[in-house]
Amino acid sequence: MVQKIGKSKTIHIHIKIGKRKEKKIKLTEEILFYLGAAGIVTVGVLYPIAVGALGAAFVAGKKHRSSNQKKVQSILSFMKKKGYVKIIRKNDGKKYVSLTNKGKEREAYYKIRSLSIEKPQKWDNVWRIVFFDIPAHERGKRNALRDCLRRIGFQMFQKSVWIFPFPCEEEVSFVKQFFNIHDSELRLIESSKIGDDKKLKKIFKITL
Repeated sequence: MVQKIGKSKTIHIHIKIGKRKEKKIKLTEEILFYLGAAGIVTVGVLYPIAVGALGAAFVAGKKHRSSNQKKVQSILSFMKKKGYVKIIRKNDGKKYVSLTNKGKEREAYYKIRSLSIEKPQKWDNVWRIVFFDIPAHERGKRNALRDCLRRIGFQMFQKSVWIFPFPCEEEVSFVKQFFNIHDSELRLIESSKIGDDKKLKKIFKITL
């Protein structure tokens, strides 16, 4: 069957499936983030969230809105099956959705994966330095932490010491919480003097 379809068409089908999956993941993320912030909401409140995840078609007429509402319902059904949400019908006849503990963990996973630090227009001449000392038997956690710090923009300064030039206290706090790292295992300090920092300024593209 694949041979009859031909190579070019087979590739086209794979791309189409990939885009559908990407939209499904995006919508799942948006719903998780919204529920994480809002707590418990009616199912109907979640429909407008699909605007960003599914595109402008959501608002392009009643037919499209109905179609995309079904997609939201399908995602909620998927999330319920995975154990991410619980859906209950209250006395007012409306369905309400909220995150389970597993859903909160999944929300945190998506957040850590998309975590980024905003670069201000002007540098405040302060370096942010992360020191960590995680036991050898938790090597997996240590490696994951390194990968995360690197992904959000930190540079290794020394072994188990990473540096960044912009405010990042909230982001580092979230990373600690996600990886269940204690205060005694990771510290964030600020310093305006670290010696010769010309190379670091070049790496971070800092101009004064």
